[in-house]
Amino acid sequence: MVPDLGFTPLVRLDAVTLLLLALVALVALAVLPYAHRSLRGDRHSASVTAALTLVFVASAGLVVLAPLAAQAVAWSTATIGVIIALRLGGGAVAARRPALWLVTSDALVWAAVIVGPGTTAAILLVAAAIIRAAGVPAHGWLLDALRAPTPVSAALHGGVVNGGAILLILQLPAMNAGVAPLIVAATFGALAIVVGGAGLAARPDIKGKLVLSTVAQLGFTLLCIGLGLTAAALLHLVAHGWYKSSRFLSSGDGIDRRARARRTPAASRALPRAGALLGAALAALAVAAGVLVTYPGAVSLGGAVITLMIGLALATAAARLVASAATTTEAVTRLAPSGVLAFAAALALGSLTRMLVPALGAPLATPAASVALALAAALAVLLLAVLRRAAAGASLERAALAAALALGRAPRPAASRGARPAKNAARIADSTPQTASHRQEVAA
Repeated sequence: MVPDLGFTPLVRLDAVTLLLLALVALVALAVLPYAHRSLRGDRHSASVTAALTLVFVASAGLVVLAPLAAQAVAWSTATIGVIIALRLGGGAVAARRPALWLVTSDALVWAAVIVGPGTTAAILLVAAAIIRAAGVPAHGWLLDALRAPTPVSAALHGGVVNGGAILLILQLPAMNAGVAPLIVAATFGALAIVVGGAGLAARPDIKGKLVLSTVAQLGFTLLCIGLGLTAAALLHLVAHGWYKSSRFLSSGDGIDRRARARRTPAASRALPRAGALLGAALAALAVAAGVLVTYPGAVSLGGAVITLMIGLALATAAARLVASAATTTEAVTRLAPSGVLAFAAALALGSLTRMLVPALGAPLATPAASVALALAAALAVLLLAVLRRAAAGASLERAALAAALALGRAPRPAASRGARPAKNAARIADSTPQTASHRQEVAA
């Protein structure tokens, strides 16, 4: 257990903040040198890098500052840095809608500061967190931000979008505001999981898929908070921040991987159905075993629902891994690592949760409505997966994916509608300082 090392009422430094500081620091150490190299020769290179540095410094302030008013200052400072980076890196179109939504989230946080602790302030913070996490209906701002260069996207997905969940994890227990804010968080978290997952299945481009994956993953974090599982939410957003920033920084490689996959003949599958079922069953049993070892007889209802969702995700990954094997021997050799990794993931989640609980304070209540929303989201994602597998190529699947793509697509800016689309497109292209590699990544 890490003691509270905060030395003034203004600063909080404990196990939770140390973990979050590690997230911010590692993402910054990956993104800033990459930005310096990849934007070399661009006239806004130094300004974009400085704006991203401001974003990371403000994110660190959000983590370690204890009073809500001080966190609001850090929150608004991060917004300024994001808008500057988007405007200089992607042009006016990249910054217009993100600025509108992010400034709205700032206003909600400052309204919570003015109102003071209580249910109203907690709901205001939840609303601000939903916007910052690109939840529905605000998810379009994160899609617009794709027009900015890759380092800006990596900073957004590795750190900025996590700010809402960080604020809720640090402030909701102190507000003692009842179940209403938790139900709001669970509602929009479940909706983001469904919309993000459906849009992810429909988007053809690499970065669009990554954006909608972020929408779904941050929705899962909000759902964990809505279930009162702040430790699970914390661990998930840290893992997502590290993973997603690295995925964006390597998104250019995805173009080459996709091209190679198109040129390479598909391998025959040795165990197309039996292997998938066996891998899924092994992973699910391993997750259950890890939970039983870590929490013997002490899993709450909300914890059981989240464990079920994690088990389904790991089982799906294991099923794909085993079923894609070209030979029976390869399929069998993939079974053991799948089970071991699933068990290790469950064990790590449980152990780290035990370590973080003292620093997170008293656990939040688990509203029955949040449990129902979590189960509904899991069922909706499962039905989507079944539809894609059972009705592949059918009109029903095409209609569902078309609707999903409409949900996950950012509407065209008003300036691009009307009788002069070509002129506006040319003007945007001329005013946007993007490299050729970045344009290729967005189009892939």
